[in-house]
Order: sequence, then structure tokens, then C-alpha cells
Amino acid sequence: MKTCLKYLILLCLFIQLTACETIIDECDPVFHERFITRYTIPNAVIIREVSDSTVFVTFGGESVSKSTNSQLYDELSTLYNDLSFNRWLGCGPPVEAFYDSIVKLQVISLDDFDITHPSGSDVSEYIEFRYVSLFDFVQNGYNKEEKNFEDYKGGMEYFYSMLGAKVFKGNLAEINQFNTKLIYSWGFMLRFTQSPEIPDTYRFKIIAQVREKVMETTVSCDF
Repeated sequence: MKTCLKYLILLCLFIQLTACETIIDECDPVFHERFITRYTIPNAVIIREVSDSTVFVTFGGESVSKSTNSQLYDELSTLYNDLSFNRWLGCGPPVEAFYDSIVKLQVISLDDFDITHPSGSDVSEYIEFRYVSLFDFVQNGYNKEEKNFEDYKGGMEYFYSMLGAKVFKGNLAEINQFNTKLIYSWGFMLRFTQSPEIPDTYRFKIIAQVREKVMETTVSCDF
């Protein structure tokens, strides 16, 4: 009985060690000539999560990489001057960014939000827009930037230690094609800074415009 138990324990340890070796093999460092490994061409607005008065949003679409569309990938790498990263990176998710900036992003209330914002009104002035950008990191020669962990609190803590991922935030009404370049394709946060007059569930339409496409979806938030 003891002998059987001993062999059983050894077998379990062998399986565990084999699994660990497999994980280590999968996490071997990979040499990257360019920092961004994929670009997403947006064709749809996707709601990732809704948490009280905060909406996590991303864009769905075609993924462009060296293996899927080499010509377009090279063109985008040249456009953003992402040509000389030349570093080894360990295992982790691919570095993917939206290939184009956001020209305009609106949130339209489908219910009476307050006395000055009846149904059909744009409530973008009440929303903080927070996102992770890779643009400055690439443009500045891939130099390490100082980060403030406080900026990442509230849903973006994961990105604090990620190379090149810097959080930017501002009023949604102020965003444009110049300050939304190379947003990390995980997406962005829309956080209401003001609540409606009457606590309830409210519906909103999110309208996103990129260079050649206008996309929209609806979402409900509890206040």
C-alpha cells in the first residue's frame, strides 16, 4: 500500500513538473523588431463590462499582424515610426493597438437624464474618458516613462506594469483624432462624473467615429 502511494505521489510530481516545463517553454523570451505586434481595424463597438456608472468599451474588428497582412502591417509600423524596438520580451499578451485614432465619441442619453439633458441629449460633458496609449512610448524612442499608480486605479491597475502603457484621462467632449492615437486595444473607460436627478436604470447610445466608419451600440447603467 505504501509502495503504491509512493508511486502515485511521484507520478503526480512528474506531471506537475512536466506542466511547469511546458509553461516555461511557452514563456521563453521572443525577439521583437517592433513594439506593436498587432493592429485592430475597428468595425464595431463592444461593451466589455458595466460597473455601476462606469462602462468599459472596446472595438471589435480585423486583426492585422505580420502573419495576417504583412503589407498593411508594415505600412502602419512605418506610419507610427515603430521600426526599431529590437528587444526581447517575455511571455504575455500581444501588444495590440487600434490602427486609427478616434475622430469623435459621443454618449447620447435615451432617457431624461436631468432637466437640461432630456432624452436624445449628448451627455459627453458628464463623462471622463480614460484610456491606455502606446503612442508617446513609440514616438519617444521606446524610453521608459515614469508612471503614477493612482492614475491606474479604478479598473486599469493591470496596465501599470506593462511596458509603454500610459494612462490618459480627460473629458469625453474634448477627445479628437489627435489625442487618441494608438489606444491599446483592450479598450477604454467611460466614467460618469455626474449622476442623474432620479436614481434608476438609464439607457445610452454610444457613437464612435473613426476615419472611415461610424459605429454605435447601446448600454444601460444603474445610478
